[in-house]
Amino acid sequence: MRSALPLPVASLLLGWLTLPFGFALSQESPSPLPTTDSNPALRRFGNAIVLYLSFDGHEFAEILPGPPAPQRDKWEDFLQKVDGKQSEGVLGQGLQTGVYSLNYTSDRSFVLGQTGSVVFWSEGLSLNHRGEYWWPIRLFTPDYMVMAGRMGDPRNREKLYAYMQRGKSGVSTVAGSMEEWKEEWHLWVINWDRNGIELSMDGREPARSPLRDPLPEKAGGGFRLTFNSATDDMIAVDELMVLNMPLKIEEIKWLYDTASVR
Repeated sequence: MRSALPLPVASLLLGWLTLPFGFALSQESPSPLPTTDSNPALRRFGNAIVLYLSFDGHEFAEILPGPPAPQRDKWEDFLQKVDGKQSEGVLGQGLQTGVYSLNYTSDRSFVLGQTGSVVFWSEGLSLNHRGEYWWPIRLFTPDYMVMAGRMGDPRNREKLYAYMQRGKSGVSTVAGSMEEWKEEWHLWVINWDRNGIELSMDGREPARSPLRDPLPEKAGGGFRLTFNSATDDMIAVDELMVLNMPLKIEEIKWLYDTASVR
């Protein structure tokens, strides 16, 4: 979806190369995201959204304001460097996966906190069903790591899972499978808090797994997001959001019900 207002844009690079974003607004500040955009979630969740990628037009990522001269990554430049292609999305255009990863690194002064969620949509356009791992999301903070995707090994029947790691220990939760996916959009919601992680697929009640030990009360600063792991499956993704709060079941159902395609 094309933004109605000029917005600062996250600094994204290929592979493991990243650039710091600079200063971020207080999480209590009014959201800089447009209230006239075609994604109603921007209006509903406001300044709880700390990172948003629409995969549409020239504004590839939208983020809380940084320095006076914010970074911008142009869509044409991105297409020249990777084999990703745009396709029809849930709203506007989406992005097709490929043999690349995108990375975003926040400024260390920005504190995501010990609770949050990642929301995005995906559609299986051409799946090989060879039992390969696929990690669309990996999020790292000083205190924990959250990831979600498809399990490898054909014996796992392409189950979808979310995983949270603290130190040397971690927990997984499973919800749904990609084994019988067809060309239709699926909503992922990964929630976490100090005590565990949840995964909801397609607006359903989240599956939850508890941590053995809760996260520390005081959160460290900065976070890093890696989007997409290399795959030769053709999967479209759209409307990626990182929020500083977990979503309630009524909010998850609302997200699923308000989508324009399924």
